[in-house]
This record gives sequence, C-alpha cells and structure tokens, in this order.
Amino acid sequence: MKVSDRAFEMKIGADISEVAAHAAGFSGSRATAFDRSEAKVVPMTSGKGVISGFAQAVAAILNHLGLKTEVASKNDVGGISEAFTDGAKMVFAADDEFFVGLNLRNLKVSYNYDATGRGYAAALEKKIDGLDGKSVALIGAGRVGSAAAEYMCRRGANVFAYDPLGWKVDELRRRLPLCLKCGTVAECISRGDHVMLAAPGRNFITARMIKEGAIFTAPAVPLGFTKAALEKLGQDRIIHDKLALGVATMAFDLVS
Repeated sequence: MKVSDRAFEMKIGADISEVAAHAAGFSGSRATAFDRSEAKVVPMTSGKGVISGFAQAVAAILNHLGLKTEVASKNDVGGISEAFTDGAKMVFAADDEFFVGLNLRNLKVSYNYDATGRGYAAALEKKIDGLDGKSVALIGAGRVGSAAAEYMCRRGANVFAYDPLGWKVDELRRRLPLCLKCGTVAECISRGDHVMLAAPGRNFITARMIKEGAIFTAPAVPLGFTKAALEKLGQDRIIHDKLALGVATMAFDLVS
C-alpha cells in the first residue's frame, strides 16, 4: 500500500486516500474519517471459493486508511455474524459476482466495480487538472467502465466508448446519450486526449495507438499493452494498481 501511495503521489500529486475521498464525494477530514470505526473482512466460499490472501490484502488497505480492520475468523454467514457480535461498523466481502462494503450503522452499501470506476476517473481528473471539456477514450463498457463514464460525463468530459460487445456501449448511451460509440479500439483511442482502459486483455494496444501526452488510467487486469506500447508510453503516464484505489473508494463511500 505504501508503494502505491508513493506511485500515486509521484504521478498525480495526490495519494490514494485523497483520490478515493474525492471519488466518493467525501468532504470531511480524512485524518478522522474512520475514528471509532471497526471493520471485518469476511472470506466467502461460494462459487470458486476463497482467494488466497485476498481478505488479508483488503484488510491491509483499510488499516492503512485508518479503519481498524480484521479478517473474520469464520467464513460466510458465520463471519457476518461475528462482525455483528464484535460490534464492527463495516463489513467487506466478495464472491464470484460481487465485492461489496456494507456500513451496518447507516445501511450504506458500496460496490467495488462502481467504486473502482469512479476512483480511476477521479485519478485522471486529478492528473489532468479537471475533466470539463476533455476528451476521454473508454475501452470497455462493462460495470467498471460504465461507472467511470458516468463520473466523467457528469464532470463535463467528452467520452468515446468502445467494447467488443457493442450492445454494452448501446446500453451505456441510453443512460449517457452524449457518450459516443466507436467501432474499433484504434478509432476510440484516436478520438480521446486520454484513455480509460477498463477492458482486460493482452497485446491489443500497440505503440502506434499511443498519443503524445496521453494519460492511460487502467483498472483492467491484465493490461492490454504490447511491450513496444509500454516502452513508448512509459510508467509515468500509466495510472494503475491492482486493488487499493477501489477498496479505498468503497471505504469513503460508506462514511460519505
């Protein structure tokens, strides 16, 4: 988590906590946001089962933010029961379909896909000094990409969207009519000043597609750059981390 903070500060001038609070619309003091609050991360065994180390990684991120967090000693319903019994204010849990944070006191819920999309859009907003009037290419119009698009459009960005499943972009445009549809990845990237990469894959973004000065925010895993594209882009123009920004935004959602 400290490495991610350093990387964010160097790239965009703000750490993960600041970006996450901004994405969540949190206006209070970040230093005291989680005072007198405790959380449990509950491992879930449904579907493909518990992902080794996942609950511990989530707990480490939350503790870094100042939210006192433990991994529940029991899985599934037993872990949720443990959270209530121990007086936890928040519960975080993930299965194959959803990763959610729940505030047991104010009954707020935050979905990781939504928080991640907003978190990366906020990171881009910080990096380029605002989204109003800027053009952003969105590659991937699934749940994360759609959440990012909604955030960016509300702040005045011009969003050009591509998804290999074209109906996802059509669905997104029903909510965001000003979001424009592109026919290919290359076309989409050519129309944006910057890029939100929300589609996982390998080697589909080539060096030829990389514009001078373009910033790539990339919640997708794995990243889709060829080796030559990565070399041309350089690490300073890629905003990416595997988990922390989305989890941090979920936490601030629950206290906003």
